[in-house]
Amino acid sequence: MCGPSPGKDKDLFLLLTQIAYLDLFSFKS
Repeated sequence: MCGPSPGKDKDLFLLLTQIAYLDLFSFKS
């Protein structure tokens, strides 16, 4: 692997933030 592609990194970042928000909301309720 010659380094991560920015597009893939952005998708991963968005996915992680989405999961974090879902965890936060489920923890709040």
